[in-house]
Amino acid sequence: MSSGRERTGILVDVKYRITPLVAIVIAAALVTAGSPLAQSQARRPSLRLVSYSPVTIRGAGFRAREHVRIVVVSRTRVVKRVIASAAGAFVVRVPGADANACPAFAASATGNLGSRASFKRVPGQCAAP
Repeated sequence: MSSGRERTGILVDVKYRITPLVAIVIAAALVTAGSPLAQSQARRPSLRLVSYSPVTIRGAGFRAREHVRIVVVSRTRVVKRVIASAAGAFVVRVPGADANACPAFAASATGNLGSRASFKRVPGQCAAP
């Protein structure tokens, strides 16, 4: 009879061989998930209107140092180009654009590495002509 303390048999051998492998896989996943590259890829690109005068837009979640083309449409159409920071963020001022334009206000950003984001404000109440 076995005393219960012996560690023999196929299942026990497999268990002790797999355990170090599982620990290595978990450690690698934790290190990768905490890396700045993984965090920047996990966030979706976004645009936020931070100021009405002058119109100022903040972008976040873009790829590091991505070249981004921003198109702002209000009463006029304005195109700006920026380079995202190492964290994937940027701020762009758009003098001449009107975020309170009666017809509507929209901004879109397209990066050269495939990132895309947009911001839209619904049309405001307009006075009758």
